[in-house]
Amino acid sequence: MMKFCNGYLPPNPKKSAIAKQFNISSIPRYVVIGKNGKLINANAPRPSDPKIRELFDELLKK
Repeated sequence: MMKFCNGYLPPNPKKSAIAKQFNISSIPRYVVIGKNGKLINANAPRPSDPKIRELFDELLKK
């Protein structure tokens, strides 16, 4: 379990368990993870993209 942070850069990306778990092959990579640690979106829009608001609006409806 990761402590909460706004961003995370693994010290050795090629050997990172998180990079493998979420299939991260390039940086920056935006993912949305729920408060229970479950992956919600493995390829989320960047924060400046208006589509991120649509994604969050949909998630809030659930």
